[in-house]
Amino acid sequence: MRAVGDVLEDQLFFMLRCGFDSFALNAPDPVAAIARAAERFSLAYQGAADAIAPIHELRALRRAQRTAAE
Repeated sequence: MRAVGDVLEDQLFFMLRCGFDSFALNAPDPVAAIARAAERFSLAYQGAADAIAPIHELRALRRAQRTAAE
């Protein structure tokens, strides 16, 4: 899926998570902008097709680990 028009760098992380794989950016270095956006956040609230586990799953796992250690 390709994003064209007024594509802003701060939207790229979310667009990557929901299936966009091509962008028409108005940036001096579009490749660097996409690379920065892809690593901007390490956590997400919603699940998606990528490998990032949603925060609620991470919290449940952490809780289960603490309970098992007690």
